[in-house]
Amino acid sequence: MYLQCIAGMTKMMILSHDTDDEKDIEALTFNVPQRQISFFADEGIFSIIKCLDEKENPWAFSFFTIVKSFSKDSLRRPFRNCLFNEPLDDEFVDITERMMRMDPRLRITAEEALAHPWFDDVV
Repeated sequence: MYLQCIAGMTKMMILSHDTDDEKDIEALTFNVPQRQISFFADEGIFSIIKCLDEKENPWAFSFFTIVKSFSKDSLRRPFRNCLFNEPLDDEFVDITERMMRMDPRLRITAEEALAHPWFDDVV
C-alpha cells in the first residue's frame, strides 16, 4: 500500500528495477531490496544484516551483496534526498519515511499515522 502512495505522489516507481525485461528475476531480487535499504534503512540495519545466517535466511546472501554495494562511489540515497520531478511536501516525506522504515519496531503505527499532519485534510 505504501509504495502505491509514494508512486501516486511522485508519479514515479521509486523501487522499480532498471531493466525492461520483466522476467529478469535477478534484477528484481537485488534492485528492489537495494533501493528499499538505500531509501529507508537507518544505519543500524547494516549491523543487523551482517548478523544474518545464510543457512537460516534465504535473503542473507542478497542482503550481504547489497550492503557491500554501498561505498564512497555508490552512497545510500535516503528518500528525503532523492530528486523527483517536483519538490515533495516535507510532511509527505516524513510520513513516507516513517511508514517505510526497515525495522518494523521503528515504523509508525496506524494510529500515529492517522494523527500525522499530512493526513489532516483527509481524516
